[in-house]
Amino acid sequence: MSMPAEDQIGRGQGRELIEQALPYQMKARVRFDLDPDGVRCAISFPVSGTSGGALRA
Repeated sequence: MSMPAEDQIGRGQGRELIEQALPYQMKARVRFDLDPDGVRCAISFPVSGTSGGALRA
């Protein structure tokens, strides 16, 4: 049974990655809003001083 087209809007693999995989794998906080004006997505990641030195200022 397939879902109507209007129910499928914004439910692709990219959104699944953003809303489920990033929080699970990277402890990210995600906010995803699908508005009539478009998509708004905010992602924040925790940063640790013991991340192996990959990012240094």
